[in-house]
Amino acid sequence: MKLLHSALCVVTDQTAAVLSHWFVRRYFQLWLALLVTFTPLLGDLISPRVVFAKPRNYFNVRLVDSAWSWTCVLTGGHLLLTSYLSSGSLLTTLRHQSRLLAGTVLSVACLRTFILIETVTGSCFHQTPEGLLLIELADRPFCLMQGFLWKGYSISSQSFLLTYSSLVTLEELSILKLYLAHGYPASGAFRLTFLLASLLLPLWSFLLVSTTLFFHHFSQKIVGATFAQLCWYLTYKGWFLCRYSPGCPGLHLLRPARQPLRQSGVSNNMLNRLAM
Repeated sequence: MKLLHSALCVVTDQTAAVLSHWFVRRYFQLWLALLVTFTPLLGDLISPRVVFAKPRNYFNVRLVDSAWSWTCVLTGGHLLLTSYLSSGSLLTTLRHQSRLLAGTVLSVACLRTFILIETVTGSCFHQTPEGLLLIELADRPFCLMQGFLWKGYSISSQSFLLTYSSLVTLEELSILKLYLAHGYPASGAFRLTFLLASLLLPLWSFLLVSTTLFFHHFSQKIVGATFAQLCWYLTYKGWFLCRYSPGCPGLHLLRPARQPLRQSGVSNNMLNRLAM
């Protein structure tokens, strides 16, 4: 048991160090942008018969379409433990949890905007053996209710959800290195929660590659990812740094618990660097 706990500590410490590294935090959004931009170029090299090419495959239904829900459960669970164990204040904990609430509101607003754009730019069609036949129906819900097809400019909600979930997850997990350096409680269960949440990052990147390979047109994927980057920038690099906001990750949390900050080897401006 001691060996397993030691291994868990090593893996957790190394993962926390990677996620808090300045290079990862500065260029992770660029990595996601490159995935969305250049992955479609590999489309001719991948067989369209693979399971990921089917719209109703298990990963699309259970993971991609509910990416933000998984992010709230796993990342939110880690955030709950981190904020409460370091502050001991329910009010402070709720304040930090409200970042995910803000993200939920933004996600819903963007997804509804995507539907509105598709509705405004689309028309109703009937699928026939000869091709698509235009139907004079201007109401999208009624068109779909009648079993017809609505064709409009459909922004990729999958590209948006996977990109935004990835960016939020990195922001919320990147403070663990400072948390551990300050000597706050870190049981095996706490570390396991962090590792489960951190596994979302490679998973979302993999599914983002799958999505950009097989679904939507190029511009639709780019626009979806751009919306996600904009939401992340306006919150974590804008609003959350202001006084009247949920606050940036680690705000009023990472204070010395067992030893002075200078003795722990962590500089006083590291928290500010995390917000850069």
